[in-house]
Amino acid sequence: MSLALVDVLADSTINSSLEELDSHSRDIQSQYQGGMAVGPFGVLNLSLKPDSPMSVPASTAPPPYMQVMDPDAQMQMEDQSALTDLLSDPVDMSPGLDFLGDQGYLEWADIFDLDSPPLELPVATGEQEFGMDLIFCPPEQLLSQQIASIDLLSEAPMLLRHFKDHLIPQIIWLPTTKKSLWTIMFLPTTSYTLSELTYLRQGTIQQARLANLYAILACSAYHLSVNPRFTTAYSVEQWQTLASTTYSTAQKALRLTLELEFQGPGKAKYKDQLMALLSMTTFAILCEKQTDTRSLFLATESLIRLRGLVKPYISRRARLLHHMYTWIRILTESTFLLHDAIAQPPPVATLQASSSYTNPITPSTQVDTFLRIEPTKSRNDNDLNIDELKDAKAGLDDIHLEDSRTFSGAMHMQINGVSETWLSLLSQTMRLANVLDRVHAGQQVQHEALVGLQKRAAHLEDMVCSFTSRGQALNNNNISLNIHHRLQQPMVRALNSALVLYFYRRIRSVNPCILQGYVTQIIDAIRDFESALAHHGLEGPGTGWPAFMAGCEAIGAERREFLLHWMERAGAKCGMPAYARAREIMVEVWRRRDSGLSRGGGSGSSSRAKRQTRSQSEAGGPMSASWMEISKEEGWWLLLA
Repeated sequence: MSLALVDVLADSTINSSLEELDSHSRDIQSQYQGGMAVGPFGVLNLSLKPDSPMSVPASTAPPPYMQVMDPDAQMQMEDQSALTDLLSDPVDMSPGLDFLGDQGYLEWADIFDLDSPPLELPVATGEQEFGMDLIFCPPEQLLSQQIASIDLLSEAPMLLRHFKDHLIPQIIWLPTTKKSLWTIMFLPTTSYTLSELTYLRQGTIQQARLANLYAILACSAYHLSVNPRFTTAYSVEQWQTLASTTYSTAQKALRLTLELEFQGPGKAKYKDQLMALLSMTTFAILCEKQTDTRSLFLATESLIRLRGLVKPYISRRARLLHHMYTWIRILTESTFLLHDAIAQPPPVATLQASSSYTNPITPSTQVDTFLRIEPTKSRNDNDLNIDELKDAKAGLDDIHLEDSRTFSGAMHMQINGVSETWLSLLSQTMRLANVLDRVHAGQQVQHEALVGLQKRAAHLEDMVCSFTSRGQALNNNNISLNIHHRLQQPMVRALNSALVLYFYRRIRSVNPCILQGYVTQIIDAIRDFESALAHHGLEGPGTGWPAFMAGCEAIGAERREFLLHWMERAGAKCGMPAYARAREIMVEVWRRRDSGLSRGGGSGSSSRAKRQTRSQSEAGGPMSASWMEISKEEGWWLLLA
């Protein structure tokens, strides 16, 4: 009965279901002849006999004891003004997020919590290596023991507000609205967790929610430490210490939830664990923690495969979190070239140590290295055909978009402003490029396989050029646009042109002289985007990915100067070190190309890089220097999401 009921109600929130029931019963006297039953089994029968009149009250609002209140509303009714003020500002809803609406915090799936067993993975028993007393230590006592210079709980409301007002507009790629997944899902959860730590004095709080709270507070503290323009009562050094200590506390809480809250009576909600991992990943990206970022990506992927994709029903909010992960993972993975340098890190080992695989490893549970291309049955690369449809099961399971066919249920456009097709073409390009890199490095492949890779590259080239040309034509036809689209369209143009640059640099190694038209398109789009930001009073800067791709291919003083200054302005706005790293790579590419150097010929190359360079079998010409070459030599992974 519960499963059938979830099938009927799962797409709705509690409030909307009650409103629907109320609207059905409003004119119930006129429905007595046919009768009316609600629910999958018709248990709630609202039919009336003609001789049983019922007066319908004028007001159909449920009485106070029947009203369902989400935690947001409960929190706002409390007398804690700091927490109440945190989310009290009026917010604009962009057209793309209307489907979320004001649906509150709870869904029917949250109440039923019908998670299927995650592949029969038992929780490991035995003593943990880092102190089991952390589980039983009150959270506020734990914080006070570790953070002495700043009272975290006292400053937490301010940190959450800083995260909301200043950091969210900078970590979302398109800062067109105050309504994002961070605002709709993460902040309400962290605010309620904070209230449990303070005035609600909740005795037991799950580690997943604590990890999410600590990670977001750490992000905010770090942002204050790298942006001294914000006037506070504490020094940059104090914020740095707080960020580091809070992140360490979040790591402990994350490890505890992966070990002890994976299943059983104390199992954490799947969405809480997923939000904790995404918040931790955000901090690692902000701070350029390469190993931690890789570790958290793989742990998040493992959690999605072990707990998310095995669900009989994946709720809308879980799917939104999956989409958020997909965007961050694919965009950041596109600049990851250190597959042999960064081994499998601790959170994945923790998750696997907490679980024993009793079922065979399948594609749905195998961690994706972005080093494989799944063969298609017809050998015609049908998975690249962007005009074909894939079924719902394939669409929900394809979290890394290995299949470029269209999924009608995708919500990337609504929450990211970028279509799933764009992301899938980027995913396909990096996969093929990674495989070709292995081939060029001397990996033995059969002649038939090499011919197949070349055919796939030609097919993928057709798809990339076809998709981006359609996008340009569509953008040129949009004359009357609202604020959301006036900001979105220039950045989409920039991303489309950057996708072409990415393909021709990683797959074809095209001479940069041929690519200057796309560089100019990106520069023009960025100018339009900056003008729209200034016109609407938004800070930005938006994603730096297209600017970096254009900068590494730019020829000519005017183009290079604009892109160099853009990176400097973006770094000054948010203080994130990734912009300085991107600028450094761009300048080194220009230096090597202008001086005719390639393959580590520059004076700044380390001895390790020179040894790696000498082992390369592929010779380079005067213009062959690239951001990939420099990243491999220096061991850099540009975390520019």
